[in-house]
Amino acid sequence: DNLTPHDMRVRSPNEDDRRAANLSLSTTFYFDPVNIELIYVPFYAPSHFPVFELPGPISFTPPDYPDMDFEHGTAASRLNMVLPEVGFSVSYLFGYSTFPGLSLADFSFGPPPEVSVRFSAYRHHVAGLDFSTTIGDCLGLRGEAALRWPVDEPETEHVPLPDVQYVLGVDREFGDFSVIVQYVGRTVLKWEQIE
Repeated sequence: DNLTPHDMRVRSPNEDDRRAANLSLSTTFYFDPVNIELIYVPFYAPSHFPVFELPGPISFTPPDYPDMDFEHGTAASRLNMVLPEVGFSVSYLFGYSTFPGLSLADFSFGPPPEVSVRFSAYRHHVAGLDFSTTIGDCLGLRGEAALRWPVDEPETEHVPLPDVQYVLGVDREFGDFSVIVQYVGRTVLKWEQIE
């Protein structure tokens, strides 16, 4: 999800139908039981949102996205290890988020009052880890966590606060029927309640 933009205009029960294509350079080095993946996405491609209008005097202006050049690319790496008892990986990404933030472009008291906003890209670090194993002969245990740390100051309106996202799941098959139970969470760091 950090490398591939999404097209939220696509309505489909299959989540993969929303993934948009983008050029990337990828290589993998194999050192059994470890492999290392290196990926570079040279051109920024944002996710697309359904067309909508904002209320009252608020309108959209053209987005603020980075230039389409190699300087504004996204680099990622992942180390995978597959052992008989457990498989796990650690990963790191640095580059632009495919989901841009919303920033104020212009404001005028008028009359009439006018407010312009735009989608603005921001860079972030994302460190992640995941694992999968089995308990006994039939119970699967899987987990994943990611720390996202934006580069720009949190006071910048379109840049989100750092956060940790995580999921832990247990699955079991009963013949042709499978049951998956998951706990999904997100903790926003540096969050303060506004009074």
